Amino acid sequence: MDQIVQFFDKLVTEFTWKRLAFIACLFMIALSCVAIFELYTNHFRFSRIERGVTILDQFNTHATENAEQHRETVRQIEQTLLKDLEGAVSGYPKSIWLPSWLIKVFAAVVPWIAIGIAILFTDKADAWRAIGGVALCAIPSVMIAILLPDFQNQWINYALYPFAYFVLLAVIVMFVIYRQAKALARQHLNPPKNKA
Repeated sequence: MDQIVQFFDKLVTEFTWKRLAFIACLFMIALSCVAIFELYTNHFRFSRIERGVTILDQFNTHATENAEQHRETVRQIEQTLLKDLEGAVSGYPKSIWLPSWLIKVFAAVVPWIAIGIAILFTDKADAWRAIGGVALCAIPSVMIAILLPDFQNQWINYALYPFAYFVLLAVIVMFVIYRQAKALARQHLNPPKNKA
């Protein structure tokens, strides 16, 4: 426990971007896990519906005045709870979701964020230059994602395109690095002869 307290104390007293990025990564992972858990189980949504039913039962037992108005209020609340329950059971999202272009942008940028975070945790002096290069590679990915049409199979937009773009660009970058290394090796093997 002391080590955890010391870690957070050092975040304030001995601030480094690596520590902040590490905490931000942990926070994003925790949020993602909670979001996936909720999408899969609807735990919080069902808890809210259950609390609503409990409150409605208590309201029914204590309300005696204005019976007609009371019945109308109870009917409206019951309809709302039933619609919410139906949406939760059928999987139809009741809440407002993000626009598809924003989800496509997020899906396109996730691999590049992961690479940037991995580079950030290295101790190389030119890590910030590498992160700048990663950001430069991510910009076309985001622009293409915005222009990409919404396919009926959403996995094309949210999984196939980001993965394919990432792999294609990684192969191109590796090919360029390979060619440069080969040219450099050739230059070292055959140095230019000085003409006297």
